[in-house]
Amino acid sequence: MVQNADGSETSCKDLFCLKAKIQVQIGNAAKEPMPVRTHLQEARKARGLTQREAAGALFISKDSLSRYERCEQEPGLEVSLRLSRYHEVAIDKLFEIDDKHNA
Repeated sequence: MVQNADGSETSCKDLFCLKAKIQVQIGNAAKEPMPVRTHLQEARKARGLTQREAAGALFISKDSLSRYERCEQEPGLEVSLRLSRYHEVAIDKLFEIDDKHNA
């Protein structure tokens, strides 16, 4: 179990299932926009941080954070957990799947 920032718990199995679901949807989307929407930029700006400041605290590059915020790259599970804990937001609130791609 992983404790979310809001105190609730999410099983590792649920996190892996979410990641697998995202990967399948990305693979099925081909040239369509990525079906995952993030709230990373909103969370960072709510704390009044620059990308460079947030990236440094998260031990990732500013360029990686920028790509995650623009949905150009998917963060791995470890980075996703760090992002969730750092911003004190449940992981499922940071990453949102567009359900129209579930078919």
